[in-house]
Amino acid sequence: MKYITKISILFLLPIFMFGRELYIGYGESAKSSPVEAVKEAYSMLPEEVKKPDFCVIYLSIGYDTKRVIKALRSLTGPKTKFYGGTSCLGVATPNGMLKNGLAILAFKSKRMSFGVGICPVSKTTNGFSAGKKAIQMAIKDAGRKNEKPSIVLISPTPGIEEDVLKGIESVIGNDVPIFGGSAADNEINGKWKIFANHKVYSNGVSLAVIYTDLKIGYAFITGYKTTVKKGVATRAKGRTIYQIDNRPAGEVYNEWCSNAFSQQMKTGASILGPASFTPLARRFVEKGTVSYITIHPSKISPRDKSLQVFAEVNTGDTLYLLKGNKSILLSRPASVGMAALYQGGISPQDLDGGILIYCAGTMLAVKDELGNKGIPPLSTVLGGKPFIGAFTFGEQGFIRGIGNRHGNLMTSMIVFGE
Repeated sequence: MKYITKISILFLLPIFMFGRELYIGYGESAKSSPVEAVKEAYSMLPEEVKKPDFCVIYLSIGYDTKRVIKALRSLTGPKTKFYGGTSCLGVATPNGMLKNGLAILAFKSKRMSFGVGICPVSKTTNGFSAGKKAIQMAIKDAGRKNEKPSIVLISPTPGIEEDVLKGIESVIGNDVPIFGGSAADNEINGKWKIFANHKVYSNGVSLAVIYTDLKIGYAFITGYKTTVKKGVATRAKGRTIYQIDNRPAGEVYNEWCSNAFSQQMKTGASILGPASFTPLARRFVEKGTVSYITIHPSKISPRDKSLQVFAEVNTGDTLYLLKGNKSILLSRPASVGMAALYQGGISPQDLDGGILIYCAGTMLAVKDELGNKGIPPLSTVLGGKPFIGAFTFGEQGFIRGIGNRHGNLMTSMIVFGE
């Protein structure tokens, strides 16, 4: 019996001596005061991450971002690195959708190195330059100059995402996964914010690099159903599609959608809401695996019947019509969580936490049900481990064999484990 006891002690000794290699905790609050909200969220963090190495922060635009950062800095101390951006209407947490609130995800690990960078866009700095400068700043901040990060977290502002990705990849190549979402506000009126440590901007990119030999899993999905309708963008520039199959793009899209947008085509009114269920998409095939990156139509011009969208389309791109419904959109959080765990080879028992990015357009289509039908199943998939999420105005993610892409109406998940 004594030998069994000794063997048991030897087996358990590493656990007691070394504990976990990574600690992640989260906190949330919907208090209106920035200081009180930070205090409440911070109080939820486990003792192991009260002095974290790194924090991801997502918050609603009702908060003064600089005051939030200052209040959190006073609690975590000067060494913690902060990264994040604003989210549409609220944030996601294991408790559901927290409207008009903020959420913090805190990391502590001796086997992780973190660095943050941020660069505004101006008359002299475009999206490409901002992405390049921000990633260089983050790598230097992490102290890992000659190494590629394990993963990059990104919060660009709307309109520059493709150029930002190219700028980042000019430094680290196209084989490092980049995940994140475009900063958002509540009404697409430019009130969004991005930040890294004490710097806050309304136009540019903030990002964080993570170096680790621990497990990281990720997934980037649409979840929509395919249809037989497709066509070639025979004239397109930037985020406007002028023609599909040599016909006005708005007319073709309206026909594909059973003339659902005939009235908006006459008035030029926004089609953002209903178009959330009928996005366009690009199709990618790698080693027999098919992936779609969705594109969100926003308006049909009454003048020339061109179609405005929230991602760049090139002349010659083949565009596909996808379809969805509320059930599909509500199932996405759990689906992307399972996909991320599988990709990273992480069991719920070995999971420490994660980050969810969920498109604001899809959130708005299911916002009344998301908090009690969409988020709880994700928490179950993750075994109750901590996570936070943002509702974004564009999503960036990595697909093996394809690279990093910007899309709309997408969902992504990053999970960290041991």
